[in-house]
Amino acid sequence: MSSKEDLYDPYWFISSTVIQLENSENILHVHADIHCQNNWCPAHNRSGHGMRLFVQTWDPEKRMYSRVCEHGDSHPDPDWAWYQKQLGSDDAANHSCDGCCLGHYYHYADSSAAPVPTE
Repeated sequence: MSSKEDLYDPYWFISSTVIQLENSENILHVHADIHCQNNWCPAHNRSGHGMRLFVQTWDPEKRMYSRVCEHGDSHPDPDWAWYQKQLGSDDAANHSCDGCCLGHYYHYADSSAAPVPTE
């Protein structure tokens, strides 16, 4: 994933790509996969977490990927939360919810878990 500073790097724009969010019709212009190699990434290298069936969303104001469960609650995307933890955020997965996400942040808890592509 790109840091905030990378967004102002001309190379980032040149090497960016377009993806379709998972289980969604929304299209998003994101970093190129070279920027997130060997890391979990909600755009390019999704883990096998159990929220993969939920609709994936992007909130540009919060700069956050989320998953929306069948009850309409928004949960931080586990792969986004994992990456945020790598950047030093210990509360990226914290949120109030209905419990649909319980047990799906397994690789967030073990930040040493080596990413393995699932796609």
